[in-house]
Amino acid sequence: MKFNKILALPALALTMWGLGACTDEVKYDPAEQLSTPQVYFPTTTPSAVDIEENQTSVTVNVERVNTSGAITVPVTATATVGGEATDIFTVSSVAAFADGSATAPISIDFDFSKIQQETKYTISLAIEGADLTPYGKSQQTITLQYAPWTAWTKAGEAVYTCSAFGFTESQPVMTRTSLVNPDLQEFKFAAGTLFPKEILVQLNKKTNIVTVPRQATGAKNGEYEVQICDLYTFTTQVAGGLDSTPYEKTSRFDQATGLMTINMAYFWDKGAGQLGWTGPDGFDYMQLPGYPDYEMMVSNDGSFVSEDSKEYAILNVVKGADVANYAFRIYPGALGNADIAQKVADIKAAIAADTESLYSAGRSFEIQMTTTGYYTVVILPVNAAGEAQTEYVYTFRYEMQTVDWNAGWKTVTKVVDDQEVPVQALYSDAFFAGLITRQPMQWFVTVQESIKYPGYYRIVKPYATELDEDGTTVGDYYGYPCDRGHFYVYIDATDPDNVVVEPSSISMGFAVGSAKSGKLVDGTKFVFPAQSVGIYNGVDPATGEYLWRCAWNEECAILDLDPKADDEEEASVSSVKVPYAVSAKPAAKVADHGMPVKVRKPMSKTYTVKAL
Repeated sequence: MKFNKILALPALALTMWGLGACTDEVKYDPAEQLSTPQVYFPTTTPSAVDIEENQTSVTVNVERVNTSGAITVPVTATATVGGEATDIFTVSSVAAFADGSATAPISIDFDFSKIQQETKYTISLAIEGADLTPYGKSQQTITLQYAPWTAWTKAGEAVYTCSAFGFTESQPVMTRTSLVNPDLQEFKFAAGTLFPKEILVQLNKKTNIVTVPRQATGAKNGEYEVQICDLYTFTTQVAGGLDSTPYEKTSRFDQATGLMTINMAYFWDKGAGQLGWTGPDGFDYMQLPGYPDYEMMVSNDGSFVSEDSKEYAILNVVKGADVANYAFRIYPGALGNADIAQKVADIKAAIAADTESLYSAGRSFEIQMTTTGYYTVVILPVNAAGEAQTEYVYTFRYEMQTVDWNAGWKTVTKVVDDQEVPVQALYSDAFFAGLITRQPMQWFVTVQESIKYPGYYRIVKPYATELDEDGTTVGDYYGYPCDRGHFYVYIDATDPDNVVVEPSSISMGFAVGSAKSGKLVDGTKFVFPAQSVGIYNGVDPATGEYLWRCAWNEECAILDLDPKADDEEEASVSSVKVPYAVSAKPAAKVADHGMPVKVRKPMSKTYTVKAL
């Protein structure tokens, strides 16, 4: 990306889908335009198809990039069951494209009377010839299975929450049960605003595992239709090169509350083997009807400073309809599972002893704060019979507002025409790559250096940098308030041969960091090896490892204190799971939720942070 393209961002429709998480470009980055038809199997081709009763054929489509002229492409096929060849299927020998058509069908025909119930038939297809694209798939395997179900029945209204886009809606839901395996149940969520098409969700009642098969939603991200599936399905059946282990049991059903927690993937097929997706951005939820509503929700509504200079965080609590009372406690630190379990036991004991303060309505808690850091809220809902329900845990990072954030830092400068001026450093970012452009974005930033630790730098609010004359920031394009709070990116280059990007929050739930150390080259360029710098947005609770998305695939210079006109970063990005590399220098890390300060009179009642 040359200098004249650094701030030349194309128009972006800020729709619900346009504000999705980072797009991961998978498998295909064309180096040249080809004149051949470029035929391929689309990435939308399902890997498994359920055969309906009395069905006699299944159609699989192939596509092409150049639609000029009528062509036929040879097709070969093999059919097996249990690893042995079977002759009950007849497959088209060619895929015929009409002139101007981008799609051609391949028909798989069979005699339904010969199909065995609950038997998996594997059809392996291959297209051949000089008309194929070198970038897309030329082979496709499909599993066919006849598994009869009961008729669909109405189950009432379900509430679907898409956390990635902050959207909730209620729609009718229908259900049916497998006639072969009574533990298998399917739910069909009616079409609505979020999903213009019906959505199918599968539940194994024995294991409580939720599966969302790959399916189109009817929603659009630009010209592409948005598809969904759970992340385990995505990593095992849709996208290659991704570790499925972290997502194996993350989509689950709570039998007590009727809540489905779905680790959902939103993605779209760009054609010729190119797949865009939003990454592991968050959980979706579907609350089934007919269950008690014991849900608790906490939102961080900012902070204020009173006239007597005391500082307060504002946490807003909303309770479910069937919560009679709830206990609310807040503790310093990001508590682990064992600590949380102990706190819950303490709260239950206090409720039993009638020494715990209980609240009967949703409300705002104004909590006096004295220290920047992580805090954990533990809420225990209680039903009308006085029985404690499953706890709700909310961890957040609070940033003190009444501090001088420039204390101890100086702006990096250079001498121009005998005058000392701030350095216009060039920052290169892979976080937003693919959302707006297929190359990493680059823009100018201000850099500060620690007075106490020379060589210890921070980039000043890089994601709050204005990219156009209207004041639009990178965060605005992405849909996160990166301009609220002190979102610095910290770089420890005190050892030029062992440079580390420290875990640095850039917006709600996201942080920049490095998994491997880099080098400071020529005293100006901060260069890191492949897949070492990226965006963190979670921790694997089983392993404690940080979860990453949009890491650089190649060596990159993420910061240049003396950029030249031909500087260029055109690396691709991918999602990986790696631990942080952490330096020993103390950094004033920033908050996950920074909000403007309000000045008000002292509150008559406040809630203090309980000691550990």
